[in-house]
Order: sequence, then C-alpha cells, then structure tokens
Amino acid sequence: MTVHGKIRVRVHVEVNPAGGVEQANLLTPGPSQYFATKALQASAKWKFKPAEAPSQWVIQYLFGRTGTEVSQQQLRP
Repeated sequence: MTVHGKIRVRVHVEVNPAGGVEQANLLTPGPSQYFATKALQASAKWKFKPAEAPSQWVIQYLFGRTGTEVSQQQLRP
C-alpha cells in the first residue's frame, strides 16, 4: 500500500493506576482498516506513568509515507 498524505487514526485508552492500558477503542479509524488495526494494537501495549487514580487518554497516529507521528493527550486525570 502506498500512503499519499497522512492517515490519521485516533484511539481512546483507559489507563489503570499502575500505568497499564485497560481498554483501547477507536475514536477515528481513518480510511484504512489496516492502519486502524495497527494503531489499536500498538495502543494496547502502551505504558503510562503510574498515578493514584485511573485516567483516560487519546493517542493520535499520523501514518505517512516516511514514518509515523504519535502524540497523546490526557482527557481527565
């Protein structure tokens, strides 16, 4: 598959106090099921800094021809 431009996939994750991902769900799957699946699988393996309480995050993947950019944003602590 040749990527033209950027394919954006956003994943919502719920993180336990130990920093592990408890649940990951697609928010924006983008136009490709392949990249959506890869983003979901990668998100499930993320490790976050331990905290006193569970938290929720959105992880955004931008898949491009030369690589992938990843960013995360906390929704609530």
